[in-house]
Amino acid sequence: MSTMAAAGFPFRIDDYAPRQFAAPSSTQRRQYALAQRPGGQLPYHLPQAPWIDGPLDVERLEECFRDVIARHENLRPSFVMSDGELLLRTNS
Repeated sequence: MSTMAAAGFPFRIDDYAPRQFAAPSSTQRRQYALAQRPGGQLPYHLPQAPWIDGPLDVERLEECFRDVIARHENLRPSFVMSDGELLLRTNS
């Protein structure tokens, strides 16, 4: 970004408000439709259990998850219906 600013690029990322709603992709629409059926979420939950040797710092682990979720917009959407239309809402 600093290279672009030095070259006279006129905007800053802070100037643009993050979008709140977006149209879901066909894959996201399918996932939503499957999730509405009884047991429909089961195929998307892949159970795994890592072994951790030694004491677990729960606060640090939670902080790591929060950081990853905050960094990646695609981990923060939720489905909402507006006037009968399916939309994705990006949660902050």
